Amino acid sequence: MSIIHRFKDLVRKTLYKTLPGPLLVGYVRWRLPRVLNLESTTACNLACALCPTHMLGRSTRFLKDHHVQQILKDNNALKSVCFHVMGDPLIHPGLFGHVREFSGRGVETHFGTNGMRMADSFDNMIDSGLTSVSIALDGANAEDYVRYRRGGDFDTVVANTRALIQRKKERNAKLPRVQLQTIMFSYNEDNEENVTEFLEGFGADEVTLKRPSYFNDYDSWKSEVTDVEPIKISRTVEYGEEFLKTVDHENDSRRYVRPREGSDKTLLRNQRMCPQLEKATVLCDGRVTACCMDVDGRVVLGSLENETLAEIWRGEKRAQALQDFRDRKMELCKLCDQRLE
Repeated sequence: MSIIHRFKDLVRKTLYKTLPGPLLVGYVRWRLPRVLNLESTTACNLACALCPTHMLGRSTRFLKDHHVQQILKDNNALKSVCFHVMGDPLIHPGLFGHVREFSGRGVETHFGTNGMRMADSFDNMIDSGLTSVSIALDGANAEDYVRYRRGGDFDTVVANTRALIQRKKERNAKLPRVQLQTIMFSYNEDNEENVTEFLEGFGADEVTLKRPSYFNDYDSWKSEVTDVEPIKISRTVEYGEEFLKTVDHENDSRRYVRPREGSDKTLLRNQRMCPQLEKATVLCDGRVTACCMDVDGRVVLGSLENETLAEIWRGEKRAQALQDFRDRKMELCKLCDQRLE
């Protein structure tokens, strides 16, 4: 991070701490988003244990070109876009066209993937101007990997990752930066040193050990009205419950556990203003939601079908959402386990 960016970040954090509530809401409301979570699709080829993708109360769709234009219109503040909320972006047939739209305007572009479908995309990743890609490689061996990445193949992801890094070398390409990421649970927490050593052996640009998001309180967050097939919901719940029996997610002696209600001052929901509310989130059907954790579109601020992102961002619905957070009235926040970085 540059000196200028550090200074701006310090100013923002100071304002967060010192501005009176109404002024803080106004400041956050009128400041156009620098960061965007842009969902390419809800489609995914895996069924990971704690992921609600396959029981969303909305149908599988793909982001439209029109939505991208509505984001870019009258919005010169945008600095970074991540093409992911739910689903795997590589399933979207027009993903790299969208990447080019943003990268061509100097906006950093990123996405995360399970790595299973990368084999045909190496050159597109390089040619589109993609800034970085995060590949989920959850474990140092096939046994640990498949415990969480249900439906994935460890050897395929390893081979695809090595091939991408090799392709970058062959083309003398600096981008995209390759990040390898492992979600840590009790079964690989005790093997953390070996996991790190394994990931570093690929020669990637970055290695990250990630805290899990225990976002599986299905009865609380799932919409009451849904067109999801009951069998999909029951399978997802079953997978999650089976997996949780194998990890010490409530053992306080463990590092990667679910935080206790009201006990963690670093939780985003306990702050004067949540930094996630300064990041725009757009679902693949064009709806703009209050937060990236709102995977089912329960707090919708507007739609890119008939408004630009800038108009929605400064609208009354977003102002109300910001105030609801200040008043601790936003139901979404009660389930959030995200912490300050």
